[in-house]
Amino acid sequence: WSVTGVQTCALPISSIAPILSYDQNAAAAHLRAIAAEIDRPAREAALRIDGMQILKTEGQMGRIVDIPATLAALEERLLQLSMGGEVALVIRESTPAVMSVDASAERIEAALSGPLRLVASDENGAPLGPWTISVDQIAALLRMEIVNEADGSQRIDAQIDMSVFADYLQTLAPGLITAPKDGRFHFNEFSGQLEVIQPSASGRELDIPTTLARLQESVFQRENRVVPMAFTFNLPRYHNQITAAELGIREMVAEATTYFSGSTINRRQNIAVSASRYDGLIIAPGEEFSFNAHVGEISVDEGYVQGKVIFGGRTIDDVGGGVCQVSTTVFRAAFNGGFAITERNSHGYRVGFYELRGQPTGLDAAIWKPERDFKFQNNTPYHLLMEVDIFPGDDAIQFRFYST
Repeated sequence: WSVTGVQTCALPISSIAPILSYDQNAAAAHLRAIAAEIDRPAREAALRIDGMQILKTEGQMGRIVDIPATLAALEERLLQLSMGGEVALVIRESTPAVMSVDASAERIEAALSGPLRLVASDENGAPLGPWTISVDQIAALLRMEIVNEADGSQRIDAQIDMSVFADYLQTLAPGLITAPKDGRFHFNEFSGQLEVIQPSASGRELDIPTTLARLQESVFQRENRVVPMAFTFNLPRYHNQITAAELGIREMVAEATTYFSGSTINRRQNIAVSASRYDGLIIAPGEEFSFNAHVGEISVDEGYVQGKVIFGGRTIDDVGGGVCQVSTTVFRAAFNGGFAITERNSHGYRVGFYELRGQPTGLDAAIWKPERDFKFQNNTPYHLLMEVDIFPGDDAIQFRFYST
């Protein structure tokens, strides 16, 4: 751009000094016209989502011609009486608070790159799930936030609050809970030590806060969009390393043996299946033992078969005939040990099996799930270990209680 309006008049140097006239208003007007071409405001970067499409606008530096400063530079050049040349426009720049949204756009692209899949496994390691959080669900949760930086600048941050899935995880939690399993033991009377016959196993519950944190961490990652659920683990009361001394198990404190001579094959099978539910069981001080709580479902699926049972005052065929031989034997061991009997029901009439080999009359315990149970309380300050053996050659079942 050129500046005109400077007038000179030439006279002989020997007779008069040169006179310079300069119209600043004309120069300022000319600079304002130049500024109209150059000036532009700063533009903030912007980012929005339209469905699955990411729309972004990059920031732009602002600039403005500093007219007073440029006039000052022009006047300084004029006063030098130099012919022609260039005078640099004085430009002032302004930076937008948000210059770029590239990083945020990349985060959003990662979040929308695919669904998130929650997975777990059962206590045996078999896979469970997956449960899927879709891309549409993720897109609906995306929010833009302005973040103030320490240097005074700002940035747009893409955020997703995955805690909205807490209620959904709560509905899944019951199916993922595993109760801890106490170990089962035998007492070695020679060494005074417990021997594991069935290992313990830790229980677990779904850890919803940690699972949500894992989802939060994964949602903005393109890779590893399979998210393992988190669990808290509960230790069993009686783990594999527990000792007899810790539990106060030192000796046999009670025993009972009953006989089943003349029983059918089916009755013998039901006795064996039921008895296996109690071998190695530990009962804590003050705890109430329930026969029905441990016998399981008396059904064909659980290994029980048809046998003779007493129902309604008469003998009929039903699944589980013979289980009362086991409950009667437990009752007699608890009775012989002096433990507090809290529930016991007799049969409708005397049963010959329970009186074989001179066994006393009337010391039977009938069970019928769920109405009738046999229960006793370990009313001692020591733990009680229950062992059971079946001696097929002698047609006998024996319960032994170990404690102090």
